[in-house]
Amino acid sequence: MVQQDAIAQVMSLMSASRAEYERYLAQGKTFGPARALRATNQQVLDFIEGTPFKAAPELMSALEDLQEHLRDWARIWDQEAKLRAPADEDEFIFTGYKTYPRHLDALLAERRSIS
Repeated sequence: MVQQDAIAQVMSLMSASRAEYERYLAQGKTFGPARALRATNQQVLDFIEGTPFKAAPELMSALEDLQEHLRDWARIWDQEAKLRAPADEDEFIFTGYKTYPRHLDALLAERRSIS
């Protein structure tokens, strides 16, 4: 895959994840939309892990931070889902995981525009 295409795909997947996250917030932070967010985040993680990126060190570092964030988020979600066996309308709040690397969006957009 051409590097610019890979970056565009990551940006597209992250946009889908952001939309799912907004839906999760709008629907009262419940398991239903969190379930969809979990699936979308797995797609992001799978794509990043399966794509050989060759980019500036700061972008590579940010992608690694994103992978760590998504793995940690998924681990917590999976634990809660298994322990609680929640219904879709049950509240689900994420705590204690690595935060989203907000600087990644700007780095991807910058890299995409110069590739």
